[in-house]
Amino acid sequence: MFLVVQGITFGNVSSGPGVTFGNVSSGPGATFGNVSSGPGATFGNVSSGPGATFGNVSSGPGATFGNVSSGPGATFGNVSSGPGATFGNVSSGPGATFGNVSSGPGATFGNVSSGPGATFGNVSSGPGATFGNVSSGPGVTFGNVPSGPGVTFGNVPSGPGATFGNVSSGPGATFGNVSSGPGATFGNVSSGPGATFGNVSSGPGATFGNVSSGPGATFGNVSSGPGATFGNVSSGPGATFGNVSSGPGATFGNVSSGPGATFGNVSSGPGATFGNVSSGPGATFGNVSSGPGATFGNVSSGPGATFGNVSSGPGATFGNVSSGPGATFGNVSSGPGATFGNVSSGPGATFGNVSSGPGATFGNVSSGPGATFGNVSSGPGATFGNVSSGPGATFGNVPSGPGATFGNVSSGPGATFGNVSSGPGATFGNVSSGPGPHL
Repeated sequence: MFLVVQGITFGNVSSGPGVTFGNVSSGPGATFGNVSSGPGATFGNVSSGPGATFGNVSSGPGATFGNVSSGPGATFGNVSSGPGATFGNVSSGPGATFGNVSSGPGATFGNVSSGPGATFGNVSSGPGATFGNVSSGPGVTFGNVPSGPGVTFGNVPSGPGATFGNVSSGPGATFGNVSSGPGATFGNVSSGPGATFGNVSSGPGATFGNVSSGPGATFGNVSSGPGATFGNVSSGPGATFGNVSSGPGATFGNVSSGPGATFGNVSSGPGATFGNVSSGPGATFGNVSSGPGATFGNVSSGPGATFGNVSSGPGATFGNVSSGPGATFGNVSSGPGATFGNVSSGPGATFGNVSSGPGATFGNVSSGPGATFGNVSSGPGATFGNVSSGPGATFGNVPSGPGATFGNVSSGPGATFGNVSSGPGATFGNVSSGPGPHL
């Protein structure tokens, strides 16, 4: 064992190939140079007392280190491993500082964790390496957490007010959950092709950058706490995401999918704000729903895409809802006093019913050639723009509630409409058909 008493200074501690060292530890305020091992060497724990200083801690190929830990206010340089090396946990005391923590190919690290107010550089892995959890205490700062191909990371959680850089994976890598405490800040969370991430979640008032996946990648749920802020959530081709949900008053950027991607439900808490929700060709989305007073941008699908129901809570606001050719949407419905833009379909697309709650407002409802709509109906006092069909399209009934207002109802050639009926005191514009339809 190397034990250093208070205020003592040591130079470098290094081993040749296959050598075995016990623990390397310092007393308060001591100083060490670099601690390094040759190939296949073994070291015990490397630990510092309060305010101590260590240089770099590095291993040669196939070497083994115990835990690397610091006392309060201590300083470590970089901690790095050679190929196939093994490290125990790397942990810091309060206010301590670490440089980068990095692994060579196939290396194994335990957990990397920090005490309150500590600072870490980047935590990065080489190909095929394994890391435990990377976690921060309150007010801690971490650099980027990137992984090489085929790497495995545990969870990446942050304490309150902590700051993380970008969290990114190489091809085929695996990450556990990425989560933030209250008021914490994360950079972008991104995956390479075929990578897997657990859930990405934020505590109250936290901030995340963009969450994006490479082709064929898999993400769990993306969720925010109250008042949290997220950037865009986007997927590459064939990627899979769980549900995307926000807490009250939270803000999300755009939610978009690449071709053939799959998303779960997209939902907002009360007063939350979302950008546009859009899909690439052949993509699949679950329901898109808003809580009371929430705001969504446009909801749009690429060709052949599938969406569940699009529904709003009371007083919520949605932009336009539009489909590409051959796309499928469930029902589009609004709560009381909600506002929707235009609802429109591309050629051959299918929509369920379009319905409004009391006092709600819709823009125009229109279909492309050969498209299919269910019923278009309004609650009491609601307002609709024009309802129009393209050639050969099919609409269900168009009934209005008491005191509701509709614009013109018109069909293209060969289109089919069900019954058009008004409740007491309702108002309709012109009702007209093109050649050969059934009204």
